[in-house]
Amino acid sequence: VQNTPGNPYLYNQVATLRPVAASGWRFRDWSGRDASQLVNNGDGTWSITMDENKALTATFSDEPASMTLDKIANPTQLLEPGGRVDFTVRVTNTSTDDAITVNSMVDSIYGDLDNLGDCDVPQVIPPGSSYTCGFDANVVGNAGASEVNTITATGVDDTGNTVRASDSATVIIGDVAATIQVSKTANPASVAEPGATVSFKVKVTNNSAVDSVTINSLRDNAY
Repeated sequence: VQNTPGNPYLYNQVATLRPVAASGWRFRDWSGRDASQLVNNGDGTWSITMDENKALTATFSDEPASMTLDKIANPTQLLEPGGRVDFTVRVTNTSTDDAITVNSMVDSIYGDLDNLGDCDVPQVIPPGSSYTCGFDANVVGNAGASEVNTITATGVDDTGNTVRASDSATVIIGDVAATIQVSKTANPASVAEPGATVSFKVKVTNNSAVDSVTINSLRDNAY
């Protein structure tokens, strides 16, 4: 603020200053010889008493870009021993001005996603736009197990600032109840009175796809 010919401030007049940032920039602070005399009005303006010429500088900085990442698993639950799961990844540039170049997407379990499924980096995402890709993987485990994996996308904005975003997805393995089948055969199947010795054969089959079965007892209603 300077007392300029033709448009001077009066002595002790209070000047009100409002720093206005260009799109994609933000006001950072004041500097200069008389910066300590500024009074913050709390409404985005500052005041200073014009008792002499003042030297002030408003400093602005580039507004960092921002992005979000969404990871979706389908299905989120599988019966043991597991199976194929489709993962969808969506990276959204939430910035108002800067484009973001996503240079890498890395999964905590499946590693680098470049060329996995239809995922491909680098990708340039304009402001307010998204990039979506997907891949599938085999998720296996016993009942009660869960797989939690996190994807992290890393990129840069128009001015080279690093931008990152992460998200996780969880797949749970559910229990399948074990089943057994018992078959009993007699040889011979019939005898003449007063009877004779018969051989019985018992077969127990575990029909479960995953679980082992421990047989603790075999009881016959007659013997």
